[in-house]
Amino acid sequence: MPRTKEVFTIYPRKLKNGKTVYYYRTYDESGQRTTGRTTNRATPAAARNYVMGLYRDGKLIPKKTETFDSFTENFWVWGKCRYIARCNTMGKKSISREHAHIERGYLENHVRPWFGKKALTSITTKDVEDFVINLKNNTELADATINHLLKIVKIAFSEALREKLVYENPTKDISYLKASSKDRGILNVEEVRKLFDPVTLNRVWGGDKVTYAVNLFAASTGVRRGEILGLLNKYLHKEYVEIAHSWGIITGIKETTKTKEARFVPISPVVSKVLHEISTGGPEAYLFSMNGGKSNYPAMAVHTNFYKALANIGIDKDQRTARNITFHSWRHFFNTLCLARNISTNKVQAVTGHRTNRMTDHYTHFNLEDYQEIVDVQASLLN
Repeated sequence: MPRTKEVFTIYPRKLKNGKTVYYYRTYDESGQRTTGRTTNRATPAAARNYVMGLYRDGKLIPKKTETFDSFTENFWVWGKCRYIARCNTMGKKSISREHAHIERGYLENHVRPWFGKKALTSITTKDVEDFVINLKNNTELADATINHLLKIVKIAFSEALREKLVYENPTKDISYLKASSKDRGILNVEEVRKLFDPVTLNRVWGGDKVTYAVNLFAASTGVRRGEILGLLNKYLHKEYVEIAHSWGIITGIKETTKTKEARFVPISPVVSKVLHEISTGGPEAYLFSMNGGKSNYPAMAVHTNFYKALANIGIDKDQRTARNITFHSWRHFFNTLCLARNISTNKVQAVTGHRTNRMTDHYTHFNLEDYQEIVDVQASLLN
């Protein structure tokens, strides 16, 4: 006589603190065995009574069985994702449209193809571990990227648990890889002077004054790429630049900067002269532009043109990659140069717009005389 399948099974699990707690497993609506879920009970009898209570109340099996694909159909989709909406209205962190777009790309390209049509309740800790192991052994993704993908999976299952679509989060006991952080490379002062020597504008920058100005401003201020691309002519003054907006590929110009605070950035006479020379159009026109201020400098060209200039002073692709030099390196270069000149951390962070150790005064209290050291550092780059 065939054995009757039990509605649920109970089994013990020893926790890290040495205590034993009983878990149960059952079957979802499609007949697939679910992952274990704790009863928070320490004896078989108490655990069985607890599960029987769930069974009698109709709460033993989720109301519906979602596949990973169906559950994540709108995950990280701007305007449709409940997680984003909650974070931006009730959470401690906010999620930008650009960030959502990037995360959706990770989800589409790496996560959904792996978990696909599997029911949420049937995905186990082992399934998630296999996902991580496959990424590590069969792709060229960096450990940091793999950790980021794991984080996306963790967030998805946290939301599924929150909505009571799964019994237990299968990712909660999975640790991130110990990724080795690679320091961002920076150029030395002599290399920077080679790049910005006006005599070599044609040889190094192909005569492109706008690209030259973009990089000179980044090297002299440590301002973020998005903030540079969002600069309008009206924010350029003789001795300083006001950083009031940022720019994103998806949203275009944003109402605020990354830190949601505007700030003033001092500029030396030489930097000021270069910026005013490339400024075209009216006050609302983009400062860095290839078409008279109608649109901003092409985001994709920022890196490619910078790399071409590096190659023109003898830093080829292999050297650049080995040294981990990117456009963002200008931010690190400026920080390092200022701190090497004993300029206070608070003052440097006030200029670069770091979140920590912000100035207590409102940005409109800016006094140029307080930042003469920054101007002197900028001038030294072009000596």
